[in-house]
Amino acid sequence: MSKIEKTESVLILVFSILLLCSVNALPASMSPSRLVLYSAGLLLAQGLIRDLWIVFSTRHATRQDTRAEQCFCVESTIGFTGILAGALLFLLGYDTPIPITQIILAMSFIGVLVIGFVIKDFVIAWRPWRIYREKNHLNIILRWR
Repeated sequence: MSKIEKTESVLILVFSILLLCSVNALPASMSPSRLVLYSAGLLLAQGLIRDLWIVFSTRHATRQDTRAEQCFCVESTIGFTGILAGALLFLLGYDTPIPITQIILAMSFIGVLVIGFVIKDFVIAWRPWRIYREKNHLNIILRWR
């Protein structure tokens, strides 16, 4: 495990503890559209913070292994799809709050962070179609064709 991965694991643990300690401050109900939007936003924010950390910590390194591929980061794809799904749910009127226990809500957000950590190195390519692990996919330049 790299230094960045260890630090991210510790930050997820600290966030989880803080979230569980303040579980009573969470709402007792939430609309499905907001739950999807918040979860997707949390996943995207986690990836953005990680990517910015990597970029700023390696900004003086040479980028000789840069290459163009037809692929997307799985984490970003799921997050963006979640934003679209949450917005669609909101537009379709699924904004009525449903009761949800605060501990389940906290565990859902913790689960999003853990899933984001697990899938951070995976990439979806469409020519040829495959999902594969690319440890340093910041060096991949998106190419549509």
